[in-house]
Amino acid sequence: MCKQMKILAVDDDETILDLLNIILEQEGHTDLVMSNSGRHALGLIDKALRPFDCILLDIQMPCMDGIELCAKIRANPIYENTPIIMITAMATKNYINRAFAAGASDYITKPFDVLELGSRIKIAGTMVAKQRHLIKKSHVIEALNEELTKSDHHNVFEPLNIENVDRVVDYLTFEKHILQLPHSTLFSSQMFAIKIANIRRMHTRSSTAKFKSTITDIADIIAKNLLGNGSRISYRGNGVFVGIAHTSNNLMLENLKTLINNEMMNLGMLNSKAMQPKIDLIFGKAKTPGVFAKRDSLGLLQEAINSVEESVAVA
Repeated sequence: MCKQMKILAVDDDETILDLLNIILEQEGHTDLVMSNSGRHALGLIDKALRPFDCILLDIQMPCMDGIELCAKIRANPIYENTPIIMITAMATKNYINRAFAAGASDYITKPFDVLELGSRIKIAGTMVAKQRHLIKKSHVIEALNEELTKSDHHNVFEPLNIENVDRVVDYLTFEKHILQLPHSTLFSSQMFAIKIANIRRMHTRSSTAKFKSTITDIADIIAKNLLGNGSRISYRGNGVFVGIAHTSNNLMLENLKTLINNEMMNLGMLNSKAMQPKIDLIFGKAKTPGVFAKRDSLGLLQEAINSVEESVAVA
């Protein structure tokens, strides 16, 4: 079970707050703070000695509605990754889209389905636990990057930070990005992995500077041919590039493969005779969560990575 969360619930209806308190206690969450207005909630956030781990906001409230409150909370750097679940009696597309645009992570409708609310809270708890893990892991990665910078030597298994390439982010940022995606965005996205099958030979025969330059060039080619606004890629290490494309196009990966191979040929990264690769790129299968699937985004990413590793093994 995930670690106890500190939860803030904001609703102008005292009956709803009482009901949330009962349901959350049944789920084992006893550290609940309640507020009946946006202004009061912002005061609680400012005064909190320990930040809230999860926030529930009613959309319809007087003076300051939940969408405006959500935007104000997201503007606080401390809460840029905190799960924010909107509560609404109006499951209309306009309200939901506005809520997601303001930074909401998810939403539930009134009257509550107890099982659904419990499920959404568990998902939020999983996200919080993984974010805590990422924070700890970031210190390790930063220390490794500092050591690599000092020694000017790159371990083939380690991620590389690729700078000044549009849509390319470091691996820790990539994981954070997919953890923050709302279900509506994740549903219409595809995760994929691409691997340089001959990475060990390439790494051994290249200087550190040349190796980093080649990885950067490949990342640039992948990124600029990627479909969907907000799509991202990252270099995970050991020859593996991971990405998320915000598109439901079933042929996305096949089209991407053709575009990448053509550009690599033009740049001399592929031998002209029988397309024998100087750099042998293997493409795994794209992974998507499917309709209404409650799938862990990091788990989905791992499936994509496993797919490309399996493809390399049989190549």
